[in-house]
Amino acid sequence: MARLPYISYDEATDEVRAIYDEFHEAGLDKFIHQAETLAHHPPLLRAVTDLLLAYYHHSVVPKRYLELAVLTVSSRNACEYCVVHHTPQAVDSGLTIEQVDAVSDGTWRELGTFDEIDRTVIAYSEQVTRDANRVDDELFAQLGAQFDHKQVLELTMRITTCTFFNKFNDVLRLDVEPIAASLFETATR
Repeated sequence: MARLPYISYDEATDEVRAIYDEFHEAGLDKFIHQAETLAHHPPLLRAVTDLLLAYYHHSVVPKRYLELAVLTVSSRNACEYCVVHHTPQAVDSGLTIEQVDAVSDGTWRELGTFDEIDRTVIAYSEQVTRDANRVDDELFAQLGAQFDHKQVLELTMRITTCTFFNKFNDVLRLDVEPIAASLFETATR
């Protein structure tokens, strides 16, 4: 059960309702509990919404690699909320359930179906999550050989903000939305 009450659309101010409408228009309804929690502080809701909309509308990294990164980070941080939300997105991006499971349980190195870019993204995501001060030059050079500077920046932002969302969701004990649970169930059948 969530530690803070969600602010529903009907309870929200006009300012917050407008932001909820943006969530809906962008197809982010499955993350509405984050918005309904952030609504306790509208300027923070606005800032996070702007970041999410920038991610969703202006991404320069192929979705497959973003979902590999987010799933890796969320699994290492044991954030059930994010794993449930991003499993269907990972499958939609072309990953198999076997690959999703291998990323989630950390056995991805043993599965021969990941290509060199996949493996670099997963390794980078794991290392940044484990200890960002220990990302070695070799791993960073591998990433730079596969992505341009703008993509490396976005991937790094996604990985590091994913840890923020993992911690935020877990400490506030956000409930998985019914739509997200349904999408997860469908993806994992």
